[in-house]
Amino acid sequence: MKGSLFDKCCVLRGHRKAARIALLVVLSPLFGTTAAGEQSTIQPVSQADTPVFRVGDTWAIGPTRGDPSSQHPPRQTVIEVTPEQTRIAVQTTSGNPYEIDLNSAGAVTVSGPTQYRPGRGYVHFPLSVGASWDENYTATATGRETSWVAHHVTVDGVEIVHVVAGNFFAFRLVARGEVDRVVKGAYHRGSTFTETYWYAPSVKRVIKHESTNYYYGASADDLNWELYNYSLVDPLKPAAAAAKAP
Repeated sequence: MKGSLFDKCCVLRGHRKAARIALLVVLSPLFGTTAAGEQSTIQPVSQADTPVFRVGDTWAIGPTRGDPSSQHPPRQTVIEVTPEQTRIAVQTTSGNPYEIDLNSAGAVTVSGPTQYRPGRGYVHFPLSVGASWDENYTATATGRETSWVAHHVTVDGVEIVHVVAGNFFAFRLVARGEVDRVVKGAYHRGSTFTETYWYAPSVKRVIKHESTNYYYGASADDLNWELYNYSLVDPLKPAAAAAKAP
């Protein structure tokens, strides 16, 4: 049975709707250094530096316009920032909130029931055109399969990107890789994938994502999402180190 990349990585068949929401959240905490009001969202920059999260920073992302589930995109809010990790509370339309954790490098280590080792990081800072790197990690969901994910990422350009939230200057990243699985102790060849995503420094995150997964050489599944709205805390105002999760 065909399924999405996140189905292959982290969840059993029959949970695809929740899996898509979870994948959006995993990809969403990719960030930069520009706070709201500090610069235009279309102001070009040559480099995006290491992130600064603030308690209260919020983003809503969802499937690309036209998808029925895009009516109520999940909302992610930063609830705690320490030198070791950042905690983000996720509120979904299902009414089942959960949390994701980022390590000090900004890579996702936990998303709901799924653990990523050493971490799932889609952006390496400082970010500039021409940069490239290899990303390798395992994804294990409690009581489910373990997947090995490996891909190569290249920052191949910049452009002005239009999404529901507005127009943004963004770095365009292209990744190609593969997923292999172990289910009940048996190795299974998974899938290969290509994806393009756009990181906007002015909103501290990836604002658009397009991917296609291939099973045994055939195109099988697409996953496309974008930023719907966001709110960033003013860096000039004092903020608490933690906030209560919704």
